Formats: sequence, C-alpha cells, structure tokens
Amino acid sequence: MTIVPMKKVAFVGATSDKGQALEALQELGCVHLEPWQASEAAPDLPSAAGKQARQALRYLLGARLKRRQLEYEDDFDVMDVTGKALANRRRKLEVQEHIDALRDRIRYVEPWGEFTLPPIEHLANHRLWFYVVPHYQLRAIETGLPWEVVHRDSRHSYVVVVSREEPPQGSIPVPRSRLGVRSLGELRRTLSDAEAELEEVLAERWALTRFIKLMIRNLARAEDAAALTRASRNAFDGGEIFAVSGWAPAARADELAAYASEAGLAWTAEEPGPSDAPPILLDNPTALEPGEDLVTFYQIPGYGDWDPSPVVYVSFALFFGMIVADAAYGAVIGLLAVFFWKRMKRTASLRRARKLVALVGVSCIAYGVLVGSYFGVSPNSGSALARLHVLDVNDFDSMMKLSIGLGVLHLLIANAITAWGRRGHLTALAPVGWMLALAGGFAVYLGAGAAGGIVVVSGLAMVLLLSSARPVNKLTDVVWRGLDGLQALTGVSQAFGDVLSYLRLFALGLSSASLAVTFNQLGTDIMGAGQGIALLLGLMVLALGHGLNFVLGIVSGVVHGLRLNVIELYNWSVFGEGKPFAAFDKREAIVVAESQVGESGGGM
Repeated sequence: MTIVPMKKVAFVGATSDKGQALEALQELGCVHLEPWQASEAAPDLPSAAGKQARQALRYLLGARLKRRQLEYEDDFDVMDVTGKALANRRRKLEVQEHIDALRDRIRYVEPWGEFTLPPIEHLANHRLWFYVVPHYQLRAIETGLPWEVVHRDSRHSYVVVVSREEPPQGSIPVPRSRLGVRSLGELRRTLSDAEAELEEVLAERWALTRFIKLMIRNLARAEDAAALTRASRNAFDGGEIFAVSGWAPAARADELAAYASEAGLAWTAEEPGPSDAPPILLDNPTALEPGEDLVTFYQIPGYGDWDPSPVVYVSFALFFGMIVADAAYGAVIGLLAVFFWKRMKRTASLRRARKLVALVGVSCIAYGVLVGSYFGVSPNSGSALARLHVLDVNDFDSMMKLSIGLGVLHLLIANAITAWGRRGHLTALAPVGWMLALAGGFAVYLGAGAAGGIVVVSGLAMVLLLSSARPVNKLTDVVWRGLDGLQALTGVSQAFGDVLSYLRLFALGLSSASLAVTFNQLGTDIMGAGQGIALLLGLMVLALGHGLNFVLGIVSGVVHGLRLNVIELYNWSVFGEGKPFAAFDKREAIVVAESQVGESGGGM
C-alpha cells in the first residue's frame, strides 16, 4: 500500500555492446527509460503495417467461434494473413449491407404480393402505378383513370392505377411507391444467395482464426523490436560510448548491479533529487489492487504523495452501495459477477475488475439489508430480515447525519494521512487542526454545543498558526506567516462545501429507493385493474421500471462514488500528479491476447 521508492539509474558502456546491452536490459524489464535529452526523444509512431495487423487481429478476435490455434510458424506470413483478414472484413460488411438492403426491400414489396410486371406492349403501352393510401384518404382519389385496391392492412390500402403516364400530382393524395422491376420471389432468391455468401465469408473468417496466436506473437515481437529501436535512439551516443538513464525500483538494485556486471557496463544509482519527478509505480496486496485502477482512472498521485488506492477502493464500494440502496439490485450485481467470473480471468485488468464488481455487489447487499429494500419491497414485520432493517431512508434527519458523518470521517482520514506525510515538521499540525475543526463542527451539528465549538476554534487556530512553512528571520516574516495562515483559513468554506457534498449519498439513495417503490405501485395498480393484458402490462412496467432504476443506480454509483474520492478526498490529501511507470520490457501481449482466444464455441 505504497508508492514504490525509485532510484535514478544510468548505464554507460562501449557503443559496440549497445545492442546486446539494451536487449538484456529489456529482458530484465525493471527500468523506466528516459530520453537522455528530452528534446531528442524519439516519437512512438506505429507503422501502417502494424496498424493493419492490429485491425486484422481485433477482427479475428471478434469471432465467437475460433479454430484450434497453430503453435508453429512454418510458412506463416503475418502480412498475408492480415491482408486476407482485412479483405474478409470488407467483404463481410458489403454482403451484410446487401442483405440488410434486400430485407428492407422485401418488407417494402411484400404487401403487394408475388407478381411480375408484364412487358409494356402487353398492356397497350400502359403502365402500372402503385400507391399506399391511408384508408381515410381513399375517397380523396380524384383521378378518372382505372384503379384497384389489391391489398389492405390495418392502416393502408394498396392501390394500383393503370395509365400511360404518371397520374397528375394532386389527383392521388400520396406520392407513388417505387417497387422496382424485381418481383418478390426474385428478391427472396437474391436474399438467399446473399445469406449463403455471408456464410462463406464467416467460414473463411473462422478458418483464419487459427492464426490468432501466431499474429499475437508476431505483433508482440514487433512491439518489442520497436521499443528496442526507440530506446537505442533515445540513448546518448558519444561515438565510443553510449549511455542510457531512467528509473528503477530501489528493491531491484541488486538485479541491476548483476546485469551491469554481466554486460560490462558502468552504472550509478541515486536517490531522486528535489527537482526530479520519478514515475509512479503502485504496490498493493492482490486483494486491494482494484483500487489502483480507480486511482489511475482520474489522476496518478505524485511521487511525494501517498497511495490512496486502498482507501479509494473501500470507500468507493461503500458509497456505491449507499447510492444503489437495494439488496436485490446488489444481488443482481453479484449474480453478474458470478456469471462472468471465469470469463473475466483472461487479463490482469479483468481479474481486478471482477474483484471490484464483487465487492460492490456485497456492499449493495449489505446496505440494502440495513435499509430494508428488496426491489423496493420492505421485509415483513417480525421476520429475520426485518430485524436487520435498522436504517430508514425516509428518516431525513438520521440519514443526513449518517451521510455527513461518513463525509467527515473520509476527510479525517485524508487529513490524518497528510499529517503523517509531514511528520517531523510543524506544518504536520495544520491538517491535525483541520481534523479538530471537522470533528468539532460535526459534534456541534450533533448538539455538542460549547464543547464542540471550543474544538473547532482550537483546530482553526492551529491552521492559522501552523500552515506556513516560511522561516522566521525577521519581523516581516511573522507578518507573512500570518497572511499564509489567513489564506489557509479560507479553506473553511471549502471544508464546509466538501462535507455537504456527501449528502448526495443520502439524496441518491433516497431517489433510488423511491423510484423502486413508485414502479412497484404502478405495476401493482395496473395488474389490479384486471387480468390478461393488464397482468402483462403490469409485469412490463415492473421489469422496465426496475431495469431503468438499476441502470441509473449503477451510473450514479460510478460517477458520484468516484467523485467523492477524486475530488473531495484528493483535495485534502493528494497534492501532486505523477506519470505512470512504464518498464522497458518484453511485452506481455502474447499472454494477454492468448487468454482472449479461449475455447471454441458459439457461432462464427
């Protein structure tokens, strides 16, 4: 649960050994390389061939049914497979568009029935003109030409007019329908041929999927080669010697020393200086790793900050549960996690995501049990679930106290961590002052009266006197320290606003519970109105209503659960922004994408 300490490292060796040394460093995979001079950094521009290969790979990975993978690269040509895959994709799109157009055309022609237009000379040079006329407009037809209704549906009459020329505009109240020259039977035969062609295209795609693993391997190899070339261009080249520099975890210094000795390189390892900005590598136990994704989604903390991943992970799940506020919705999330559990084991990011989903589901169930909501239905009085129903979302006073109390606790944690990070300096007492002010203010809100006010005043006094790190060498420095303290005190309004922001937990939870109850009432009222269609409509209202409420709860939980962490929490404890640690290593694309290949099954 920390930001990994970094060492600034540099390696110097003979230019003749440059290629071999960089390959060994890439194999070691623990150094974040920096360009020797920032202005000379080589851009990372993927080649056109690489882009096409990735497009082809994504297309083949999208096939639901995949063939057994080839393991050996005998006679394998990645560009040949890429060309075939992209051509297959283009053909698939063209055929699918043709099929869609034919189906639309058939739906348009079908009401007119099966017929073939006779040659014009068979009708004494007359033509057939087709119109789809609403029933109520039939009497508005004012042409003296012969016409006939050949079909009717619930809304329209299908009218055929016989005439040498198109009937004058206005004589028929609707524009004519353009059926074309192909009959319904011909359209259906063409559609059947197109669907057969699509099957052939999908079969070809399925056949190409046997090359997925080999494509992944070649792409990974190409990416490694590109990274090696880029590292070589970004290195210092002095003719006889070369040098590379970067950052490495301090714990791997022994491995780097062994690498330098084996490669015949001189190397140095230094602690970061005040002006340095080492890349950020977070280190958390496996159970808490999902918090890293939540943190990096918004902002990576600076090197001198703390790792907020564990706090964000736990608090996000808690806030999510309070916003959804229904145990049955939480059970749905849990069931989704169980259903997709095996499918979400393919990559490290998916494995972290499923842990997050599982924790969120547990949080929703736990809080839903406490507020006694199961799809908006409260448990029967005297039941075991009723005894666990200890919170009432309609008790505004209690729920506001709970939400504000959680907000104060969240900010107390943030200030406590800030104080710990400044330990050894008087400025560490400023966040302690904010902790006293926050706790005292909450105590006053709960009715502590004068005692709470004394705590608030004491805390603000500490903020005023101890926020400045300015040294005192003369009388004016005292004045400046006082001004620094007054500036720090302007944070009172922000603290007040941040604490009140947590009321959204109560407001969103109440709205979710209220919507669930409302949809239940609407559904039962409709079902109580009769049987048959009323029962069906009532069930539809329940399904659609709870589906909508569930989606809204998920969206609100994600948006506001993250917001309370990355805005309110970060505001009091994270003061810098870092860049992610990107090791110069052999890419793991092979392992990741191979896991996506999966078992054969499904459709093409």
